[in-house]
Amino acid sequence: MPFSNSSLSAQVKSYLTFLPEEIRQKILE
Repeated sequence: MPFSNSSLSAQVKSYLTFLPEEIRQKILE
């Protein structure tokens, strides 16, 4: 894979910061 897990996780977390709190909580459940 071209992306490491740590890099991918950082990208996902950065993307989640743009989502409403409710949506973020559902994704992180």
